[in-house]
Amino acid sequence: MEINVSNRGDYVVAELHGPIDESLKPALDESLHPLVSDGPAKIILDLSDCQRISSAGIGHLVTLVSRANTKGGRVVMVQLTPFVKAIFEATRLDRFFDIKESVEAGAAAVG
Repeated sequence: MEINVSNRGDYVVAELHGPIDESLKPALDESLHPLVSDGPAKIILDLSDCQRISSAGIGHLVTLVSRANTKGGRVVMVQLTPFVKAIFEATRLDRFFDIKESVEAGAAAVG
């Protein structure tokens, strides 16, 4: 898993590349958890290059979102692939995660 983070002023866009699985944890620990730990971060997760997701990956995303919420931050997921979207709907995580269609819609949501 690779994460490319770009600062957009009031928020960051994190582009995830690869499967959302156990390999996500080290990438999150390095690039996104420090942002969440520092205070109310606004993060947009671009999942357009994530074709697969596992239960471990779901757990890591839940942890990130929960930590952000606890610190007054916000995580919005955008551009879900059909498989990831179907998994979120089947598990009803689409009710827990804040999901938008595009980066622009995500930016408006974290605004």
